[in-house]
Amino acid sequence: MSGSGAERIAELDRYSRELLHLVPDAVKSYGALSKAAQTPGALNHKTKELIALAIGVATRCDGCIAYHARNSVRAGASRQEVAEMLRWPYRWAADRRWFTARMLCASMTSSRRRRR
Repeated sequence: MSGSGAERIAELDRYSRELLHLVPDAVKSYGALSKAAQTPGALNHKTKELIALAIGVATRCDGCIAYHARNSVRAGASRQEVAEMLRWPYRWAADRRWFTARMLCASMTSSRRRRR
């Protein structure tokens, strides 16, 4: 990874080391949780990294995107696999807006019924 992704990872790593010094138990607990989540099981490591990357994109977490883009490539994800994964966070965002629009219509319908 080059450019801003690598720079963002380096910046976050510096803060992680600082936090490790300040609150070691919390950082170690997070590390254990992260390790457990990444352990291959029914889903392999590459798939888990692609899921984490999709979540990072959906939540607009730049640090998550930087780490999981790098880790997805390290786990063997191709550009095509990453591109196909990107359909899901964008679809999720569209679903949320579509659901909101339907709820607004339902709310307007029920308001009209109450006024009659």
